[in-house]
Amino acid sequence: MIVGGWETVPPGYLPGMATLMQTICATVADRIDARLVRIPGAAHEPQREQPGAVNAC
Repeated sequence: MIVGGWETVPPGYLPGMATLMQTICATVADRIDARLVRIPGAAHEPQREQPGAVNAC
């Protein structure tokens, strides 16, 4: 499972969104026994924000 690192929050996102998204993704990955990969420099759309890093996974 791939998720952005959420080091910065894009304009228009509510405060706390980074924490919420990280928690949801970690919970889902744990429940389905998936590997969780955080992509630094990306937030909600890692496939668009850091395509090279996503493809490397």
